[in-house]
Amino acid sequence: MVAQVFVLAGGASKRFGASKARHVFEGEPLVCRLANRAVESGLEPVLLVKDRNLEDLGYRLCVEPESEGHYPLRAVLHALRSLPEGESALFVPCDMPFLSVQSLVSLAGQPWPTIAWDGQQTQPLLAHFAREQVPALESWVRDQGSARGFVESAGRLRLPASELRNINRPEDLVSV
Repeated sequence: MVAQVFVLAGGASKRFGASKARHVFEGEPLVCRLANRAVESGLEPVLLVKDRNLEDLGYRLCVEPESEGHYPLRAVLHALRSLPEGESALFVPCDMPFLSVQSLVSLAGQPWPTIAWDGQQTQPLLAHFAREQVPALESWVRDQGSARGFVESAGRLRLPASELRNINRPEDLVSV
């Protein structure tokens, strides 16, 4: 059963040049847009972070254990370990501000593992994963495998391409 949405907000934001999570777009930080969409979907948002620097935003945090570098699957693994047996959760990157409530609800209704795609390109970190995937993901993370490789056999939920745009640079928001 899906009860939580983990909003991935622990990236380095190198191409962005500043914290993507805190960047204000249409009146709210990007991470809050996704957290608020989770709430509107009836799910609990949890910010998946590398440190406590987003604590002031008022959402529950899941802090990844200290490690070198940014490897999103390590964060996903940590979050999955925090779930009780039999539970699943959604994972949403904080740099997808156009994702709709309806898309979150649709993804939550899919069996795990399911990832989003637009008919051409997959979004391996916009996904429905379950606690039962921990052993397979532990092995994958140990070998530093790619996110795309890990979800190769996952189900796919087609969502509008306009909702799946990643924001990698501030100018990506200007061209909306």
